[in-house]
Amino acid sequence: MPLRFIHTNTKPLASPLIRISLYGLVGIGAAIVHAGVLLGLSLLMPLWAANPSAFLAASIASYLGHARYTFRPETGGQRFARRWLVIQYAVNLSVCGVLPLVLPEVVPNGIRLGILVFIPTVLNALIWSKAARFSAKQRNKQQPTTDASR
Repeated sequence: MPLRFIHTNTKPLASPLIRISLYGLVGIGAAIVHAGVLLGLSLLMPLWAANPSAFLAASIASYLGHARYTFRPETGGQRFARRWLVIQYAVNLSVCGVLPLVLPEVVPNGIRLGILVFIPTVLNALIWSKAARFSAKQRNKQQPTTDASR
């Protein structure tokens, strides 16, 4: 993978700017998935029904991308525990299902789409950061300490 040189298995990312950039790139990719699936499904069903399915597609893209790239030092390039995908989707499912119903019809479609994609993205930042900390703790428990040999 092209971003592989940024990470090592034992050292954190070189700078917070790199992590923020990776988070943004993965998030943009997931937002594009969300918007594309949402636009496609909205041709077949009401927006309130299409949005949760579109968000699931974006959630999976985000789950895989953040574990592989953004939080690689914590995950070792492995996926997060599946429970984090379930937590992330459950929290956002209610938001994605209800948000289209509470947005006034007078909101222009472009702004509506932006709101429908942006709100879950912010929630994801909180959830994936927590998942990364959890993954790091789990990896530390599994790795034997080598401090005694120094």
